[in-house]
Amino acid sequence: MKTVIGNATLYRGDAREILADIEVDVIVTDPPWDQAKGIAGADDPRGLFAACAPAIAKARCAAIQLGCYTDPCFCAPVAALMPFIHACWLRYVPPSYNGRVLVEADVAYVYGKPPKSAPGRRVLPAMVASTRREASESDFIKRHGRNRSSRQAAESVAKQAHPMPRCLKHVRWLMERHSDASDVVCDPFMGSGTAGVAAADLGRPFIGIEIDPEYFDLACERIDQAQRQQRIA
Repeated sequence: MKTVIGNATLYRGDAREILADIEVDVIVTDPPWDQAKGIAGADDPRGLFAACAPAIAKARCAAIQLGCYTDPCFCAPVAALMPFIHACWLRYVPPSYNGRVLVEADVAYVYGKPPKSAPGRRVLPAMVASTRREASESDFIKRHGRNRSSRQAAESVAKQAHPMPRCLKHVRWLMERHSDASDVVCDPFMGSGTAGVAAADLGRPFIGIEIDPEYFDLACERIDQAQRQQRIA
């Protein structure tokens, strides 16, 4: 199933079947991690990512976002096919925790070729901090930081639109610094569409893939709303 919303093309289906047949310039994605729960691919996240790696490597650049408590070897299938550029520290303010691990940030591993040098982007920075509580960041803190019992954590997750939301500010920062204005940006594990919202904010053409019908519909709604806001602004 394909849905077109402005300059965003969204596919409901399996990234392993779709990604190889489309052309994109930049990948910005948060795939299911080793610790993923409640989403498609959580049963074998490494197998899913490895299956998609050859298609991901066709892009000029790929930014893979993981939790700081996720083994960076997760990225090995892409690292074997694309040169490494740098790691980006996507900080959360305030920090939270996952078990005994203090969660101060997600980490994005960037591969391929960097974007063209341009005024204001001669140097690629390696850190951004979320200085205000955007909706997804607040959900992250609720899930890991403020609720100390497993029951309370489970209740917080149940109330979220998506069990593993991302901070919009982080995604937009990654996209802005690793893609050019004309680049087609893709998130093959779109979830609730945060990367699509970031692309709308930046005016980037976007391709998203999501296998879960519920999250796909949510992503369509969010991206449509973001594009409408950009047209009004």
